[in-house]
Amino acid sequence: MNLTVAIPTLGRPCLLEAAQSIRNQSRQPNTVMVCCQGEATLRPALFELFGDRLVWISDGGRGLSRSRNQIVGAFQGDWLLWFDDDQTLASDALANLEKLVERFPESRIFGGSCLEPLTMKPGESCDVLNPLREIVVSPETWAKPHADSHTVDLWGGISAYHRSVFEKVGAYDEHLGAGSPTFKRGEDTDYVARALTAGFTGILSPRIQMEHTHGARPQETWSPEDAVQISAVLAWKASRDPGRVGAGVAANLHAYGRKKALLGPLFPEEAARKAAFERTLARLDAEFELDEGCLRAK
Repeated sequence: MNLTVAIPTLGRPCLLEAAQSIRNQSRQPNTVMVCCQGEATLRPALFELFGDRLVWISDGGRGLSRSRNQIVGAFQGDWLLWFDDDQTLASDALANLEKLVERFPESRIFGGSCLEPLTMKPGESCDVLNPLREIVVSPETWAKPHADSHTVDLWGGISAYHRSVFEKVGAYDEHLGAGSPTFKRGEDTDYVARALTAGFTGILSPRIQMEHTHGARPQETWSPEDAVQISAVLAWKASRDPGRVGAGVAANLHAYGRKKALLGPLFPEEAARKAAFERTLARLDAEFELDEGCLRAK
C-alpha cells in the first residue's frame, strides 16, 4: 500500500503539531504532501521531520478546494489521506487504515473518527463523528442516522481516497469550501456525493482516530445560508446533471440544511431555513452553470 498523507494549510503554527503526529505513526506514510497558501515558515521543520518524503507545494491562491486540487494533480501514490493542520492523529491510525484496506478491498473511500472536538464539554461523547464500528457508506446510508452512529458521513479532515476515485470523479469544486469566493463550506460533502453517484462506496471506522486539537469553526457563527447552502447546491446539481450528483444522494440531505437536529437550535424557524434555501437556489440559477460536476460562473 503506497500511502500519502496530504495537508492543505495556510501555514499556521499548529501545522507543526499535526506533522509531528504523522511522524509518530507506527506505520509511516510513503509521502507527505503539503499545499501551503500562506507563509512557508514551517517548511524547514517539516523537511527535518520527513526528509525526501515531503512534497511541498507553494500556492499563492486561496481556497481549500484549490489546495485539494493542487495536491491531487501532483499525487502519484495509490491512497491519499486528507488531514487538516489543526488536528493530530492517533499513533496507530495509519496502521489501522492499512488493515481496513486489506479487510474491505472493494471500498475505495475510508472515513475516520473525531475523538474530542473542542466545542464539546469534558466527558461528552460525539456520536456524529465517532461511530462504534465499521459502517458501509453508500448512496442508501450516507447522511442518514445509524444505530452505531448519529449520522453516516465521511469527513474531509480524516478521509482516505484511492486514486481511482480522483480519476473518475474529477476535481473538487473550487466554489465550495473555506476560502472559496462563493460558498464557504461543503466541498467534502459535495465530493462524497459525486463519488457515491459514480459508484464508489466507503467505510466509516472508529479505528482511524484523530483529535481536533485546535478546534473546528464554531457553529454559532453560521448564518441561515451557511446552514443550508450545501443542501441547496446538491439539490441544484442533481436537477441539472443527475449523472454527477444522483437525485437520491442529494435527497439524503434535509432540504433546509443537513443535520437539522444539530442546526435546529441555531435556526429554530423552519421558514427562515426555507427562505435561505430558496435564496441559494435563485443565486445558483442566476450566476452559475455546471462543468463536469463543478460550479462555473456564467
